[in-house]
Amino acid sequence: MYEQKVRTISFDELLQKFKNNERFVLVDARSGEDYDKSHLPGALSIPVEEIRDYAGRLDKDEEIITYCGGFQCPASTMAAKEFMSLGFKDVLDYKGGIQEWSEKRYPTESS
Repeated sequence: MYEQKVRTISFDELLQKFKNNERFVLVDARSGEDYDKSHLPGALSIPVEEIRDYAGRLDKDEEIITYCGGFQCPASTMAAKEFMSLGFKDVLDYKGGIQEWSEKRYPTESS
């Protein structure tokens, strides 16, 4: 079976989307506990194993951007692939994740 390649988005591209107030759904693919400690502004907590249950609440035509802990964390790519397998058309993976975002001193939120 042919598997679609996951497209990525860089820190600068994501930051530009925030600055331009673009519409997108930001998905934190880490555990709920990690999300509660710190997450990117406006992100939804949807751990990889919960995507199938949650997907029905999202518009398949909306842009979805996934992220996780950082470049070494596979969860954001797994989440992006899961969204794509469910028919979401515009999915991007922010590989730098919370680690890169925090290292560049951009604000995070906590629950």
